[in-house]
Amino acid sequence: MSPRRAIYIDVKGERKLIGYLVLAKPLVTGTIETAGENADQRFINQQVRNIMWISLLAVIVSALAALVLARHFRQPIKELADGARQVAAGDFSIRLPVKRRDELGDVAKDFNQMTEQLAAFERSRRQWVADTSHELRTPITILSTHLEAMADGVIPSNPERLGVLAHTVADMNRLVGDLHQLASADAGAHDYQFQPVEVGDLLADLELAFAARLHKQQLSLQVVDQTPAGLRIEADRLRLTQVLANLLTNSSRYTDAGGKVRIMAQAQAEKLTLVIEDSAPGVPPEALPKLFDRFYRVDASRSRQNGGSGLGLAICQAIIDAHQGVIVASASLLGGLRVEINLPLARGQAPA
Repeated sequence: MSPRRAIYIDVKGERKLIGYLVLAKPLVTGTIETAGENADQRFINQQVRNIMWISLLAVIVSALAALVLARHFRQPIKELADGARQVAAGDFSIRLPVKRRDELGDVAKDFNQMTEQLAAFERSRRQWVADTSHELRTPITILSTHLEAMADGVIPSNPERLGVLAHTVADMNRLVGDLHQLASADAGAHDYQFQPVEVGDLLADLELAFAARLHKQQLSLQVVDQTPAGLRIEADRLRLTQVLANLLTNSSRYTDAGGKVRIMAQAQAEKLTLVIEDSAPGVPPEALPKLFDRFYRVDASRSRQNGGSGLGLAICQAIIDAHQGVIVASASLLGGLRVEINLPLARGQAPA
């Protein structure tokens, strides 16, 4: 096609050429289309650069935030790890600062509670060892002194002296047996034989076993059974009898002549309450919370001289704990000591 085109007009019915239409060459390089394409490319390039800068800024900000958060969480975790190493080394005095209210703060609180309990256990262990060595030192000293004196001819080896030694050996044997029983209870190695035990039969057996003994010591025994007939508890009869016999034996040892010992049984809701109390002498109020501590003795009226090792009530508590029960001591209205034992009833034995 020719780039030139003729232009005609009609003049009185005739076509007359008046000129030509010619397309001129553009004076600039590139076309309108090319200019549009360049603008689009520049826009895309600008957006790519913006996205790259934004991404770089986001990476920097994320890295800074990660460093701050890492330091925020790393410090309490480091304190916890250092504390755990100190506890593993035997230092139970370590305590973590509790400055947070999140999960790490809860972990710090739990850690402090754990170390407090471990410290208490360690103090108890050391006291246990010290008390045990102290209790064994006295009979061992008696034995060694008498044996050396007999060997040197200072004192005669007669039946009376040998009887003292035999009595001392019996005390040591009883103490070692009590220690073994408590150690077994702590280790959970007691072999309990739980079975239904009728409360009425248990009280009747205790009355039969102790009434004559207390009467010889000029003490009266009163048994008050307020439980329904046939009421039963799930218990190891031998161990539970041991607890009650231990308490009655203590009453027989420490109650003044002419006094009274009373056993009372009541059933309420889903528990059985057993109360053993005696008349004077009583126990000082400040000593009541310590009665179940191992080797604890109140005073001369309830001392080793009366045959106690200081472990009887601790053994009672261990046995009652194994029965899922509670044992507490308080002052008795009779003037002496009152020991209350609460035990769960056997299934289906709740009184009306």
